[in-house]
Amino acid sequence: MVTQIVAGILSLQESTSSTDVDHLIDLYKEKNVIFNVISKYPEFSGGSKFGINWDGEVFYRQEFKYGSESLPNVEMMRLVEESMGTVFDINKITPSKTNILNKVAEHLKFQHEMQDTC
Repeated sequence: MVTQIVAGILSLQESTSSTDVDHLIDLYKEKNVIFNVISKYPEFSGGSKFGINWDGEVFYRQEFKYGSESLPNVEMMRLVEESMGTVFDINKITPSKTNILNKVAEHLKFQHEMQDTC
């Protein structure tokens, strides 16, 4: 089955019903979709952290590190977790920061390759 990768830009303050998220989780699993979020994430401000993977892997400007970071406590994050997606901070992903853009692109490519081998 072909993997599809979706990157949604949303406000982490938006409320989404549990029923809607449950429906999307079922649909994304059926269609083999990985859901990534690009949003403002206050916990990232001022540091070199620019993303958190579904399993707690933290992405820094210089390297990848494994940690016990949690995804934001928002209903849509269940979709990120269930689809094995990632949350990226929109403030750190800008055209002037090509090293971070390249790391995001590499990670999305990695996601695609991993899903297609499963």
